[in-house]
Amino acid sequence: MRSLFRALFLGIVLAGVAASAQTPAWQTQALAVITSELSPAVMAHTTRNRLTLFGSLERWGLGAPSHLARMTPKGAETIHVAPGGSLTFSGRSLAAPWMLVWFQGAKGWTHWDSPWLVVWQRRPDTVTLDASGLHASASSALGYVALLPLYGLYKPDTRAWEGKTLPAEVIHRCRFWARALRNYPLACDEAFRIDPKTDSVVLRARFRWLTTRDDWNTPPLKLAPLSPTLALAYQGKRMPMALSASQAAPLVDPGLFTAYGPYMGVENADAYEVRFPILHYITQTEQEPAPDTSNPTVAAALARLQKAMTETFSSPDGLFHQDFGDPPGFADPPPQKSDGGNTCWALMSAQYYCRALPYLPADLVAKARPRLHRYFADWVLQPARYKPFRGKLLLVGPGIGTWGGYDDAGKFSSNTILTLWTYARYTGDWALIKARWPLIKQLFITPRECTWRGFGRDAIAEMGDEAAPALAMARLAWFVGDKETFGYAAYLFARELAHHVVKHTGAGYFVARQPIHSAEKMPPNVYLTNLWGDIAGWQIDGPTYPRQTGERQYTNRWVRFGDPDVARFHRDHLQDLDRAELDGLLASGRFTTQREGTKDDPHILPSMVRLRSLLRNEAPDRLAQITPVEAPVHSNSGVAAYCMAFLRVSRPVRYAALFPASEAATQWARGIERDRPEDEPVLDVTVQWTVGKAERPGAPVLTWWGWKPPQTAADLPGGDRWSFGQIESDRLIASAQARRLSWNTEVIAFGG
Repeated sequence: MRSLFRALFLGIVLAGVAASAQTPAWQTQALAVITSELSPAVMAHTTRNRLTLFGSLERWGLGAPSHLARMTPKGAETIHVAPGGSLTFSGRSLAAPWMLVWFQGAKGWTHWDSPWLVVWQRRPDTVTLDASGLHASASSALGYVALLPLYGLYKPDTRAWEGKTLPAEVIHRCRFWARALRNYPLACDEAFRIDPKTDSVVLRARFRWLTTRDDWNTPPLKLAPLSPTLALAYQGKRMPMALSASQAAPLVDPGLFTAYGPYMGVENADAYEVRFPILHYITQTEQEPAPDTSNPTVAAALARLQKAMTETFSSPDGLFHQDFGDPPGFADPPPQKSDGGNTCWALMSAQYYCRALPYLPADLVAKARPRLHRYFADWVLQPARYKPFRGKLLLVGPGIGTWGGYDDAGKFSSNTILTLWTYARYTGDWALIKARWPLIKQLFITPRECTWRGFGRDAIAEMGDEAAPALAMARLAWFVGDKETFGYAAYLFARELAHHVVKHTGAGYFVARQPIHSAEKMPPNVYLTNLWGDIAGWQIDGPTYPRQTGERQYTNRWVRFGDPDVARFHRDHLQDLDRAELDGLLASGRFTTQREGTKDDPHILPSMVRLRSLLRNEAPDRLAQITPVEAPVHSNSGVAAYCMAFLRVSRPVRYAALFPASEAATQWARGIERDRPEDEPVLDVTVQWTVGKAERPGAPVLTWWGWKPPQTAADLPGGDRWSFGQIESDRLIASAQARRLSWNTEVIAFGG
């Protein structure tokens, strides 16, 4: 019977996967480098007996490591190498497979330091540290060598490490990672299911490993990592979630800082589950109350709403005219040409015309329904409205484009799903949704932009985007009978709610661990905004930070926030934090009648009245003290959104079941890997390996984003980024090829 595990080159085992009888080609090359979003370490592999690490740093105007610590039979020993000096010792003196180097006092390392752990698989015969790097040689191949910034992006004060030994905490870190890096995570196979018995969306993560044995017989340790963004939400203590950690397999925090959040994991485990008890936010919805017109404020709001909707739904031509004017061909029967107008913006606000229907008299509703049906059937749900891209449809328009990816147009595509939900919910026109379901599914861009490390969608500062569309997609899928898409969208909804929590609770984590990508002092009143790739991670913005920026992204936090069921989640878990933020905004005068042109833009920024209604359930008379019912508002959709803020709180908020939660159970299904076949294999260090536009291969270089080195090494990979030097074998680089080991992990093989 074929064995599940076969010995690979140098005794390597790909844990959990039946090994091929033939050694993978990349393992036969002189040098290969593995990078993954699942690990903060880089794993180098060489078939040669010589290896240089942290090489050629002088090309960036930087000095080589100035200190080295190793474990000897007598204990940990720290050695300082003066500039221009050299240190050589026998590998036989290494009582453990690790050594630690750092740069304190070296040329160019004037503002901060970063200690790097080196973990050997094979014992070197000789190790030398000099101005050109750390060099190891042996009588046979050195095999796997792990390289890890010991604190991640955190930059500890290493001046206190000048003695003969390391602090106990540092030794503990080195020992921990020397064990954990014997099991390097290669892949996270993520699945999900819906469990009504616990009101939960359940996420399961299973890991596949690169397992190695070393010459010191180090006991291996498995650390099944959480997405750092999910770990950040967990630390914030506001995300409803339960992790399947136990006393035998505990959740541990090794204290390693990433730009996405803390690197945490479950020890002694190949897998874990996370339960998110958020199903009731999907199966229930807020009921529109019968307005309490005995209150003059409420009566005025209802009258203003009905007047505006009468204007909208009583045009003589029988059409619903979207905001911002009719595009060319708007009144023509389909198929029309692409509109060339503002449908992308109008669709963001059209939901409020639909949400207004419960507050209108029956005769006006009778006028509204055929007009709205014509708009959605003959205009919105037509292929010409969208740009095809990689099997999806992008909603482009003025200022909303695509630059080689999904970008802003993809965000607006997903938001269209929220408007479609409100149309179907309030008109009951499920026949149209079912008939156009294949087109609607192509608008759901959100999972294409999610990552393992970032958990939710990248590049979104606005909390009005992504969570509400995922919620709407789940509900639409349920009502058209597509239970597979229902479960997938519910799973995406849980991921996006984690982003809402992180954007409220995560800034302190970064403030406490600065500097990150800049030496500029970060004040405490900042927010997490966009999520970027590489090692950039969460972008941070506030009233005064950074000093120079193209746009204050924190001011976009509440853009398009208007879904009452997402607001319910906020009231349940984030209300005190929302209250503090809204009180600060109100005190600034930005949202009051003292600000000229105060308005409620339903497609952009809600008014303070609407936010305080949704997030705090403040009474109508209190809302009217902020801005009166008759305050100037942009477009009739804005009037609807603004007036409904008063109406929804005129009576106690109640909820209705959309469908039975007991019928929502699903089986395990594949997670976001189905939409992300190749996630970016980067977490705490980037490996650069090509030069120039021709992408000529060169010896791989360890780099950091954001920081600029003292000088640029233009003819080396990553020459304009902060460098931790090259990794070099004794063979010149003649060719290089990258290949995927999984959706999370990549290997670059270098031929000589």
